[in-house]
Amino acid sequence: MHRSFIDKEWIDIFIQNNHHHLPAEVVTRFFSVVRIKPDEMVAVFDGCGRQVMGTLVYEKAHKRAYFAKASLEICKPIKPELIVVQAALLDAKLAETIQRGSEIGVDCFVIFQAERSEPFSYKKAIAKHERLLRVAQDACRQSGRLFVPTITFKDSLMAYVKESADGALGVFGAVSGEKLLSEALKEQDSLTSPIVVVVGPEGGLSASEEQLLQKAHWQGVRWAPFTLRSELAGVFAMAIIQGALGRA
Repeated sequence: MHRSFIDKEWIDIFIQNNHHHLPAEVVTRFFSVVRIKPDEMVAVFDGCGRQVMGTLVYEKAHKRAYFAKASLEICKPIKPELIVVQAALLDAKLAETIQRGSEIGVDCFVIFQAERSEPFSYKKAIAKHERLLRVAQDACRQSGRLFVPTITFKDSLMAYVKESADGALGVFGAVSGEKLLSEALKEQDSLTSPIVVVVGPEGGLSASEEQLLQKAHWQGVRWAPFTLRSELAGVFAMAIIQGALGRA
């Protein structure tokens, strides 16, 4: 089934008027890009857990479309919240992190300026915020997920740690970590609080950044018995966490 991301305001209006016309960019996608067939089922989702599915009526003269028959699906967020705190990377690598993480169910990405991040990578990431959001939206569209992760920015790891929620399970990648992430998860009595994974840049977190996390009672772990590229480390860690939680 073809899907398209749509602003949540449209679904707010659709609830009141189920013949409300779709935005022009959504109409273009369905009828000009993917070229849906008459009576083909399609869906639009707002990234906040709401999705409308049904068939469309196309007004060719006006290049407008609306749902002829549709149903509204509303889902609640899956708990616990999964957060990736990712050191700023070069454009392509950061986009890959956002794409893959969105596909496997990350709820929130926090991009921070690490001491060993490439020069200017953090400022470039902020400048490309809208593009990264579109990457996340497209990844969710293709994977069938209804929740698009948020993407925020912190100018240092300390800035995030100061604002992080109490009670979260925090882990970070440490080459010298005594345990694998999978082993650390098995030691937890329950996995109901937010789970935060901190991933450093290429070259890893600095000694001072690791000390900061340790003082905050976060655990340094190895993601795997082998070395991972930085843009894949957080995604790999979240895949392990998903398995521990029993999530699809």
